[in-house]
Amino acid sequence: MSFGFSAGDFLATARLISDIVDALQSSSVSTFRELTQELHSVQRALYEIEHLQPAPGQEVSINAIKVAALLCKHPLDEFGVKVKKFEALGQAGSGKKAGVERRKLKLQWGLTMEEEVQRIRIVLGAHMASLNVRLGTQGL
Repeated sequence: MSFGFSAGDFLATARLISDIVDALQSSSVSTFRELTQELHSVQRALYEIEHLQPAPGQEVSINAIKVAALLCKHPLDEFGVKVKKFEALGQAGSGKKAGVERRKLKLQWGLTMEEEVQRIRIVLGAHMASLNVRLGTQGL
């Protein structure tokens, strides 16, 4: 019986979070370290939810929680695409041209991504709060 999710869905979301974290860490933009920590927490929560073992009679509820947990993938995909543009911030380039490009990217990051980071933090916070309520109603 299919429940609309698979272990592959959880793996893909975990990989996406890892990619975003790698991009954030390599960017060396210190203001986004909190987001990195939050993403690690989301990744851990998804892992735990993926491995939930339902008690008899809880199968439908637990599967609904697993499906709900994967709803964070879409906003993470969108954010990941935006972060990908800034991967060069973590690459050590030499020469005057590389330095100019790096400063240009840092400026673009500061102008465009600060709002995006706040948005993804709000979306993920609401998503995790919703999952906590769902888990709480199941006594988990």
